[in-house]
Amino acid sequence: MSEVAAGNSVATGLLGLALRQFDGRLSRGPVLAHGLRAGLLIDLALAGRITLGPAGTEMDTTPTGWALADELLGDIDRHPTRSMSDLLQRGRPHLGTAIHELCSTGRWVTQRRALTATGSTYREADTTRSTVLAERLAHLAHGRTGRGDEREAATIALAVAAGLGTGRRARGLPEEVMAECGAVAWLVQDVTHFIVAAAAQDRAADFGGNAQFYI
Repeated sequence: MSEVAAGNSVATGLLGLALRQFDGRLSRGPVLAHGLRAGLLIDLALAGRITLGPAGTEMDTTPTGWALADELLGDIDRHPTRSMSDLLQRGRPHLGTAIHELCSTGRWVTQRRALTATGSTYREADTTRSTVLAERLAHLAHGRTGRGDEREAATIALAVAAGLGTGRRARGLPEEVMAECGAVAWLVQDVTHFIVAAAAQDRAADFGGNAQFYI
């Protein structure tokens, strides 16, 4: 069982990509908050905390020591009958919790503080990882998938589902990216399908003038 930690996580990789795309702010609508929780679920699966057994999904909710992941595990403990889509849509942690943790640990730096979180802008203290991920997204937009490990592939899959960087969301994920997700491909497929549907709803709400910032 591997460690569950923020440094190389799917969840923080996704937020770093979003930060790059939206010039230091985070995106409109609930999709990125869903993506945060989806990323944490994948991180837990990569660490062996979530597995697909004969009776369905099995979860080890023992605290990991990473506050963001443990908040999600606590939510699962409090609501053991919730479906995966319920966890993604109505669960914890919220995006604001993630921003606070990233800033308090020095991974993100506040560039401009506003009266509301939606008005603040941030930058990554170390952009090395998000630069690599952004380059791979750019390659994907031109039909080149490249190679990566399970964690990187899962991050790319979530980014595509959330519409970050490629414009390919409506056409689905390339099979090569899903194949690289390896043992967690089953979970990546489930959560990305949910996020694609949520993004479609969010675009419809935006078209109707009802979109909001969720931070």
